[in-house]
Amino acid sequence: MKKLSDFKNEQGLELLADLMEAASGILADRDVLTHIYTGRYLKAVKVIGKKHKKEALEILAYLNEVSVEEYSGTPVRMARELYALLSDDDMKAFFTLPPRQAANTSGDVTEVTAETENE
Repeated sequence: MKKLSDFKNEQGLELLADLMEAASGILADRDVLTHIYTGRYLKAVKVIGKKHKKEALEILAYLNEVSVEEYSGTPVRMARELYALLSDDDMKAFFTLPPRQAANTSGDVTEVTAETENE
């Protein structure tokens, strides 16, 4: 499986364009984000596996450079790949971008999380 950092220039833009819809479905899930923010990647994998199967398969297939139909992941392989994906430094930066921060916050993850929960 390729890492985000393996995609450069035009290929990187294609990755963003192709995966934005699938990623946005996962990124919109507060449970997933909470687990990622707190470093509980296995719990995030569980939520993704339960609630975002289609999106996860699209992302894993793309990163393995095959179609969704061609991707054949066993439960162990998919869990391992999702965990690797979520714990990858580039992917963590991508997945944990806060939606926005108020000017008076320090940028602390707990502040961002608490702020967005009050919206």
